[in-house]
Amino acid sequence: MDDLNFHLDAWRSLFPLSAVPVGERCGGRVNGLVVDPYSICFVEQMREQAALHDNLGTSVPTDVFIFAKGEPPRRDVTKIGGIPYRPAGKPWPSNSKGEPLTFVAQYCFSESTDLVGALPGDVLLVFTSFGVHGRDRSEPLLHFEWYQLGLSDLGTLTETSSPAWKFSTCYGLRHRTVDYVEKCASEAILRVIPDAVLRDEHPDEAVVNLCQIEGMKIGGMPFWPHPERIDSSALPGDFLCSLATIVISDNRPFPWANHNAPITLSEAWADESQLTWLSESILNVSIDSTSQLHWAIQLW
Repeated sequence: MDDLNFHLDAWRSLFPLSAVPVGERCGGRVNGLVVDPYSICFVEQMREQAALHDNLGTSVPTDVFIFAKGEPPRRDVTKIGGIPYRPAGKPWPSNSKGEPLTFVAQYCFSESTDLVGALPGDVLLVFTSFGVHGRDRSEPLLHFEWYQLGLSDLGTLTETSSPAWKFSTCYGLRHRTVDYVEKCASEAILRVIPDAVLRDEHPDEAVVNLCQIEGMKIGGMPFWPHPERIDSSALPGDFLCSLATIVISDNRPFPWANHNAPITLSEAWADESQLTWLSESILNVSIDSTSQLHWAIQLW
């Protein structure tokens, strides 16, 4: 799979909205989390249904990533886990005790410059001191590294420290979409969600994931599960990217964009087909005018 763009039109016929059970037609904790072909097809078709009847208002473009399993065909692409894009021979980052940090994710901004502008590098690596037993609060939680495209002498698997906990290595297929920012969007989407669903959902929770993308993305708007709890100064500068807890769908075709066969829930957990960290959280990152990165995390 050398084409690292996600082609929605080629996938939507596999996941028509008519085939989605009525009980799942809301944002939901999992249904609105964009990670696989099913989830993005669902979100886009729900938006299209709402737009047939109402104006969804102002939107901000964003690049969201649909995951394929394994290592990517190129080392510099947006991905989770595995072998990072960094120079050979460079010491692995560690905490104050000398313990290696866990490589969580990397973002490639080369195809998203129209969204984020000039940056200190082309590829951003994210490491964490969060471990299998939780977080040592005496240590900085996150460590970032920037690199330019074109590195020729890259680190190998033997230079890659094992993560502190198990999660799947996967890489992203880029899909350009939007985040909606006005209340009229949520009101419009609410009108196409069946009443039977809304009886069991708080209306705001039913559409939050359908208006603003929750997942791994570049640009757009930061997704907050509980926006009322966020200080307006939490992310100074311009929003850059986000990373959500990743939960792969079970019992559906294409749990990964490059794997057709469905997996059961037990297989998903046995295969560590999740990125679960900080008790199901979402990380949002911004960059200010001095190129300083800022971040904030919110739990569900």
